[in-house]
Amino acid sequence: MASLSSLTPPTVPVELYVTNREKLLSSLRHHLSQSSRPIHGIVFLQGGEEQNRYDTDHTELFRQESFFAYLFGVREPGFYGAIDIVLKENGDLPNIISPPLIK
Repeated sequence: MASLSSLTPPTVPVELYVTNREKLLSSLRHHLSQSSRPIHGIVFLQGGEEQNRYDTDHTELFRQESFFAYLFGVREPGFYGAIDIVLKENGDLPNIISPPLIK
């Protein structure tokens, strides 16, 4: 029987990211209603991009933008995320767009 390594990071439940997005939407809706603005629109966020060291073929160690990892749980570079303000979300999943679809 194989045991998990003590160095393996714990898995994060998907529900945590759903809760984080709900907090964002709740706060955003509250601020929009307090300022008498219409409550509609889309939150569109760009995740982190891989960076190459100037004039070399060396790629720097990638770390995802903290806000993007907090809302979507995506750790890979080149992703975008969209959340509809009116609908809570499409089901419980936001629209996450991968790099090949953007180009």
